[in-house]
Amino acid sequence: MEPAARNSKTFDCVEFKREAQQRIHEATRDMTAEQRREYLRRIVEVGPLSDFWRELRQRGRQAPKRGRL
Repeated sequence: MEPAARNSKTFDCVEFKREAQQRIHEATRDMTAEQRREYLRRIVEVGPLSDFWRELRQRGRQAPKRGRL
């Protein structure tokens, strides 16, 4: 059995990141800072990772308070 070729990518995460950043930039280009924050907050609340973010927030509320970054 031959080892799989190292250069047979099916997903380019750097390109994916760049495309996502470009879409966000185009959507928020003419927004104020507050409007951009609200736009991103909405994405976090209803996007594909919304359950993950809700769980993180809940864990943060349960953790002992320490210095915040």
